[in-house]
Amino acid sequence: MINRYLALFGGLGILFGVYTIWWQNEADRLETAFPQALARSLPPGTALRQRVAAVDGFLFRLNVQIVDVKVSWGGDWVSTPSLTGIFQPFTGDHLMLHGDAPFAFSIEGATGTLSAERALGSLVGYEGGQYQLDVDMMNVALEQPAVARLRASRLGLHIRREEVGPPAKYAFAVSAKGITPKEAATGRLAAYLTQFGQVQKDGTVNLDVDEKDNVAHAAGRTLTPDATEALKREF
Repeated sequence: MINRYLALFGGLGILFGVYTIWWQNEADRLETAFPQALARSLPPGTALRQRVAAVDGFLFRLNVQIVDVKVSWGGDWVSTPSLTGIFQPFTGDHLMLHGDAPFAFSIEGATGTLSAERALGSLVGYEGGQYQLDVDMMNVALEQPAVARLRASRLGLHIRREEVGPPAKYAFAVSAKGITPKEAATGRLAAYLTQFGQVQKDGTVNLDVDEKDNVAHAAGRTLTPDATEALKREF
């Protein structure tokens, strides 16, 4: 009987040792593979700057933390102090992203910060890639031009790469619930809210735009292919 227990614990010890070696090898691989795959998943013309700070999460997760993250395209950019890629063992095609607020940005001449109580991204087949970003209680503070704070209770962004390319083709859906105040919006966001926004009884605004196979749906109507393509370029 004692020998059986010794054999059982010995076998479990060997399995744990093998798993530990596998986890460390996978951590070493992801330290390089994660930022490379993340950069490849971005649209053409977009650059990613970052450096790997740590890989941890043993025993049940693989957390790859990159810091000083900056995504830029043309003259626009978004940056965050830290971004963590969260992998579950043996499900390497599913990546969770956790971003640390505040996010700083400069887009179309508007410079400011974005903070959120919760900011999580889900990338299924991320090298392929389908993306989903969910943000709760978003706050945007614009510095240029100086306007009031813009708030949304929930923001959802779904992007699917339909063709890898080149050039790559994407389908998207954007959903923002409880935007307030409407007067705080400027530029393209103000135009989107005016064109596609739906004012609720409490005065907040909901914005829902989805597109598939080059046809967009917004505010209960279908856009023409030309209007859809123009909207996709703006997004």
